[in-house]
Amino acid sequence: MKEYKNIDEVFEEAAAGFKPELPDSIWEEVNKGVFAEAANKSEFKVYYRYAVVLLLLLVLGSAIWYLMSSPFSSGINNKTIDREEVAVSKAIDDQANAINNQNEEQNALNDGPEVGVTGGANKNTTVSVETDAVTRTLGKDPIFETVKKPTDEAVFENEDAGYVESFTLSGEHAMQAEPDILKLSSRSIFDISKLKLEPIDKPIDVSEYLKQRKKLHLFSGLSSKAAMMYYPNTRDQFTFSVNADFGFVFNDFYVQSGIGYQKTKERGVYNYTYRTNDSIGFYNKVESFEINPQNPEEIIYNTTKTTVYDSLVHVNTTSPLFYYDYINLPVKLGYKVWDKNNLSLSIESGIVFSKLIKSKIPVAEFDLPESTLLQIEDATPTRTDMNLQWQLGLRFNYNIVNSLTLSLQPEFSKYLNSIYKNENSNPMIKPYTMGFRFGIYYDF
Repeated sequence: MKEYKNIDEVFEEAAAGFKPELPDSIWEEVNKGVFAEAANKSEFKVYYRYAVVLLLLLVLGSAIWYLMSSPFSSGINNKTIDREEVAVSKAIDDQANAINNQNEEQNALNDGPEVGVTGGANKNTTVSVETDAVTRTLGKDPIFETVKKPTDEAVFENEDAGYVESFTLSGEHAMQAEPDILKLSSRSIFDISKLKLEPIDKPIDVSEYLKQRKKLHLFSGLSSKAAMMYYPNTRDQFTFSVNADFGFVFNDFYVQSGIGYQKTKERGVYNYTYRTNDSIGFYNKVESFEINPQNPEEIIYNTTKTTVYDSLVHVNTTSPLFYYDYINLPVKLGYKVWDKNNLSLSIESGIVFSKLIKSKIPVAEFDLPESTLLQIEDATPTRTDMNLQWQLGLRFNYNIVNSLTLSLQPEFSKYLNSIYKNENSNPMIKPYTMGFRFGIYYDF
């Protein structure tokens, strides 16, 4: 006979090779659960891909608008004109230096009294100078034209010395400006330097630059919303959300997107079925009896009042709070309808994609010591994972500094689909919210 050290060895030997077979109903339930979970995951992946593609398109559009608005081509033209202006200015300075040097050489050869400078304040000296004029043409709009002229007389007024000096410019080319700008035929280099000529590209001040920059720029910011959610079937509840926003502005229009977190709550339905022993009445219980000694034909009964109980079934309903957390992806288009000083008013509208990420279901509690709990039913409808909201807002903006803006926005939103899953027992509920959004934004 085989010996065993303990009873476990007997059971292990008896159970060796035993393979229980599960019934088909259990395998069907397992397959339903696995395939349902896979279907939910695939549905979430599809919506997730749509959201990612949408965000990428917004970023690409912002980059294209920014590059198209950059003053690249105009900057190249400005640099070319600046180089030409420097060349013209240098040529004018060289011409002035050459004239001054020739005047000094001529004065050194002549004696002071013979020239007639010291003799009086109104004497004139004529100096012959031969030089080539500056020839410069800027595209189709010349500043200095090339003119063939044998001689050109100019007058140089020396206010410090007290005399007037005249000299003649001669050569193959004589410098002459456009008639409406400069007339070098009767002006000296000193006269030209005293003219108040405006630059080709007029500089703009900071306020004008900021005004032009506001027509096309990027912005980002943070906002928070506090609102009431109105349910048609249950009590209204408070909701709040926070958003990280970004977008771009073109003229009076702007496109805004971002990501947000929203927390909502709703009253649920719990049905408790329990049994209690309740009183349904009473009766007189005979405790004893005796014959009346005075009257032998009479029987005297001694009774007590006794209550009758019976088991009754009750159904009680409670409404605990259910909490739901969502991730929101808004896409909105806005238009600035009014702008004055640091204040502006815009109207915006758009669609919000909502994804349910967390549900907090309360624990059912039952505390009736003198009763027997039979069943707890959660009659709260199941919420759908994905939904769409339509939003409409009126934004008041206040510009604190050049690039920082505060906003206050009354906002209305309405669910486009039912917040419950499409099941036979669930009602079609599309709540709406009304509240205020506060935000701070920075313009790039």
